[in-house]
Amino acid sequence: MATDAEDRPDIDALVAELRARVAARRASGEYPPGLEEDLETRFGHLRRHGVVPARPFDVRAQLARMADALPLGRGRIPLTSARPAGAAVHQIVARAVARQTEGILQQVQSFAQPARESIEALADAVERLDRTLRDEVIPALDAVIERQAAAERQAAERQAAAERQAAAERQAAGRGGASAGDPGD
Repeated sequence: MATDAEDRPDIDALVAELRARVAARRASGEYPPGLEEDLETRFGHLRRHGVVPARPFDVRAQLARMADALPLGRGRIPLTSARPAGAAVHQIVARAVARQTEGILQQVQSFAQPARESIEALADAVERLDRTLRDEVIPALDAVIERQAAAERQAAERQAAAERQAAAERQAAGRGGASAGDPGD
């Protein structure tokens, strides 16, 4: 019979395997130059801005619960009691305050229905915003970040090439002056 410890994967072995695969792919050129720096920059941006995955919240389920609670009415107020003759007392009290109870229920209902409709409209707007972010804004932002990273890599490569060229020219100028001999010869 396998124990829980035997069922769990060896995390160290998995990390070592993953690192070996990454090293092999990096060596084979499968990963473009600067990929790790780009990823580190992106994840750093996410950390700095406190981006965390949203906790899923089922707004529609809560709206359904609201709908189930409406309309408000006296008939939904239980008149039962665990005490002997308690139900009869509750019924008498309910009849005595029926007018006030009905007035309160109408006031609350006149608030609850528009509140529910407003929350539904907000839920619709949030869902549209979420779709727009997911389908349009985030991909566009990713493309901009990728273009920026590529431009930064190209600029760094040009700078490094210019520095190598300048160093080679300095070295050549230093050798050229020493090996050219005496101009008076």
